[in-house]
Amino acid sequence: MSKPTGKLIRLTAASVGSYTKAEIDSKVADAKKAGTDANTNANGRVPTSRKINGKPLTTDISLTAGDVNAYTKTETDSKVADAKKAGTDAQTAANNANTNANARVPSTRKVNNKSLSTDISLNAGDVGTYTKEEIDTKINTAKNAANPTKRRSIWTGNVDRGGTITLPESINGKHMMVNVNGKFLSIFFCGAGTSFSESFNGWIEFEYNGDKILKNPNGSNCRVLQVMICE
Repeated sequence: MSKPTGKLIRLTAASVGSYTKAEIDSKVADAKKAGTDANTNANGRVPTSRKINGKPLTTDISLTAGDVNAYTKTETDSKVADAKKAGTDAQTAANNANTNANARVPSTRKVNNKSLSTDISLNAGDVGTYTKEEIDTKINTAKNAANPTKRRSIWTGNVDRGGTITLPESINGKHMMVNVNGKFLSIFFCGAGTSFSESFNGWIEFEYNGDKILKNPNGSNCRVLQVMICE
C-alpha cells in the first residue's frame, strides 16, 4: 500500500495484512485449546484394536453366556432340574434306609441274654427246659420207678427236722424213691442246690448238695426214711 511521503506514517498490523499480537495470541491460545481438547477426547476413548472377550471393537459386538464363562438360561434350568432330582433321589434313598432300619432290631438286642451282634444258637438250657436226652432219661426213669424190682435201696434210717443224711453214693441226675413212714414219694435231683418240698405224709422237704449229702432243713421228722435209686 502506497502512502504519501513527506508525512509521518504510522502502520498497523492491519495495514500490512496481519493480526495484532493480541489477535495472534488469541488464535494461538485457541489452537492450543483445540489440540488439548482433541487429546482429551482421544484419551477418553479406546482404540478400535481393543478387544472384549477376544472380540475387536472394530464393529458392534454381542457377548453370550459362553463368552463370559457362564451357563445359558437353558443350561442353568437343566442343572437346577438335575439338582432337584438328586435331592429327591437322596430323600427317597434316606426314606428307604429309614424304612429298612425301622424293620430291624438293634444289634444290642439280646435273646435269652445272647447279643444279636452275631448269629446265635439257643439250647434247651437257654430256654429253661431239658434236652431231648434228659427228658428221655426222666421218662425212662419214671417208667422204671413203677417197677418195684428195679428199685435199689441205698439208705434207711431216721432224719429229724434240720438233720442231714450222708448217702453212700451220689444221687445226682438219678431218679429217687423215698419211703416216708410207709408212703412212697418220687424225687429227681439234677444237681447241687436242688430242693424238693411237698405236703406228703407231713411236710416233706429235702435239699441236695450235688454230692452225697441230703438234708431235711425244715420238713417234719421222718422216723422211717428209706432212700431208693430207680434203675
